[in-house]
Amino acid sequence: MVPRRPHSSSNPIGDFITFRLMITPFLIQIVFWIGTLLSLGVGGRLMVASFEAGSSSSKDSDRDLDRIGSGGDKAKKTTSSNFSALMFAQGALIALLGPLILRIACELDIILFKMHDELKEMNDRARYRSPD
Repeated sequence: MVPRRPHSSSNPIGDFITFRLMITPFLIQIVFWIGTLLSLGVGGRLMVASFEAGSSSSKDSDRDLDRIGSGGDKAKKTTSSNFSALMFAQGALIALLGPLILRIACELDIILFKMHDELKEMNDRARYRSPD
């Protein structure tokens, strides 16, 4: 006698409780989108900060000159706005490569789950195949 194929449940709660329904592939997608938003935010913030890199140092030098009491020398102070190309490049790399690397890592994780599903189906087909 050939064993009958087990009844596939149409109850998602039952599948969840008995671990037949995997939630990790769904969670991996959520982690990807959160990571992408963080990468874009951090990269964008670094790119914006690269334009403001010199403004904080000029404010500190203004306070130092005021403390010294240079009197009429205040007209000589210049406000330099330095652009940090290195900081801008770091921000651009994080904004561009961060989501890409995260996507590759998430896809590799999801591939493991798809391989598991295929192996389970192959095992079920072999187990419940009628002998010829």
